[in-house]
Amino acid sequence: PHDSICGCSIDTVHEDMRYRFSQCRQIAEVIASESLTALAAAAPGELEAREMRLALFNPLSCDRDEVFEFDVEIPVDWPEFGEFFGYESKPAFRLFDSAGREIAYQRLGMRRDRVRGRHRDTAYPQTRHVHAVRIAARLRLPALGFALLRVAGLAPAVSDVEPTRHPCAPGLRTGHARMENEHLAVEIHAGGQMTLTDKRSGHVYAGLNAFEDEADLGDGWNHGPAANRRDVLSGGGTAQIELLWDTPLTTAFAIRQTLALPEAFDTRTQARSDAREPMLVESRIVLRACAESVDVETRVVNAADDHRLRVLFPSSVAAETYLADTPFDVVER
Repeated sequence: PHDSICGCSIDTVHEDMRYRFSQCRQIAEVIASESLTALAAAAPGELEAREMRLALFNPLSCDRDEVFEFDVEIPVDWPEFGEFFGYESKPAFRLFDSAGREIAYQRLGMRRDRVRGRHRDTAYPQTRHVHAVRIAARLRLPALGFALLRVAGLAPAVSDVEPTRHPCAPGLRTGHARMENEHLAVEIHAGGQMTLTDKRSGHVYAGLNAFEDEADLGDGWNHGPAANRRDVLSGGGTAQIELLWDTPLTTAFAIRQTLALPEAFDTRTQARSDAREPMLVESRIVLRACAESVDVETRVVNAADDHRLRVLFPSSVAAETYLADTPFDVVER
């Protein structure tokens, strides 16, 4: 129902919805995994030793030619190589499309010796150990279609001398906390807010990704503003800015900041309490080559009550109406 799906109503309803969401997620993940496995297994041609196929599906109704980030799970017994003085070993592999053309990719991260389950129809479940390597690659995926990639490990005799990735410099990072591609330039400020410049039009959007927290006396459906507001605003302190990766294909920063929120709304004083509860707000900002937009993913760890948190992206556009996305339509309001 449209009320319970968004966590409205009493706490019991919300707890029931968490279980239903868990069921939906598990069913969807199994269907997607089995479907992609069937597509990969139906590909023509045999695989050699130290080779495997990777299937990537595009669920959108439009063709996509862009940079994608995904994990490649390399068996732990595949050859590895060491860079510089060999302090860290890395799986040695190359990436090819269905026509046999090599695909340039960048390594973004790695988690070594992960345990994965393998389920078969006629045998007991098995476990396997893999290195989960996060990579970025520019691919073309048809609308509601898929692409099959071939992952090939290098032979032990050449893994120490042949490169297994494409040059990672220069990346999209252009300054201490700046990055830009052909279309956009992004600057992250000490307070955690961003400034975005559209290089094509010259328009500058300032104060992006700012957070505003205010008291909320309403119920699960309606926001109830309080007369004694005491809003908490981000940007006044110093945020922690972390560079996650920087390559010619994609660059990402993480912004971490802690807001000291009132624990709750005190009904006796009709004001937000003086006692404070820290709330962690972490945003991951990703810019990809050739992209005309910036991706922002935010995670909030909240323990305070009776408040509303909003993220602000001021557009500086003066308009009397706007277009709103609704089921099966876009309406003007």
